Amino acid sequence: MKPIRLLTPELLKPFRSACSAERLFGSRSLCAHTAGTAESFYLAGDIPAALSLSGGVLTVVSPGLPPLEPILSFILERPEIGEIDGTLAFCAALRERMGGELESSWFMRCDTPRFPAPDPSLRISSDPPPEEIFSVLQQSHPFYREHLRFAPWAEECSRWRALGLTELYGLLWEGHWVGTGRILSQDDAAGAIGAVAVIPSARGRGFGRQISAFLTRRVLELGKTPVLISGYDEVAALYRSIGYTEQGRWGELYLNRCR
Repeated sequence: MKPIRLLTPELLKPFRSACSAERLFGSRSLCAHTAGTAESFYLAGDIPAALSLSGGVLTVVSPGLPPLEPILSFILERPEIGEIDGTLAFCAALRERMGGELESSWFMRCDTPRFPAPDPSLRISSDPPPEEIFSVLQQSHPFYREHLRFAPWAEECSRWRALGLTELYGLLWEGHWVGTGRILSQDDAAGAIGAVAVIPSARGRGFGRQISAFLTRRVLELGKTPVLISGYDEVAALYRSIGYTEQGRWGELYLNRCR
């Protein structure tokens, strides 16, 4: 029997336990399994791991550094995998074996929020038109233009929203959709916020801080701890200004594969 097994009902409890080792990638993996938008796997052993595969991205969540050999074999058997997300230590160890480009982000959490005064010129909608939000994302950053396609993005977002796993918000200013943000995923203890974006023509007005503070407050209202990954140092500075603190580094390993 291979050490990495497709998730079955009898493996769900240890899978959930492995996911609870951290509350960002772990909650994302749990939500993806619940929604049926990812293939889920479990690696048993002294240091177990929960694996989630969706859209060519393999997420690995573990309470420590899991054994590399079975995960290496798993990746080599699946040429569609182009990105691995996990702790920085895990992704760095994997890069030594496989190569690729490693990016690192801060994992942050908010225990003592500091909210800015609301901007009366803004309206935050909990039911924005998906086409408008997709347009905001496309305008905001090259990553979204390169990696997002409307149909799969909208389908997954709709399914997750229907199950109460994610919340999508849009920012209206002077009658135009200028920003967005989401509670990306949540479990019983934490809510992960992200996909915060503001179109270039509306930047410099504090809108990113407003939507981030709104999402943080919303997670707290749900009785959970707000967490996030900040991809850039300037983004980390924004979140520090509303009460987030760095908890460690997380990695994204991009493999040099022809897909």
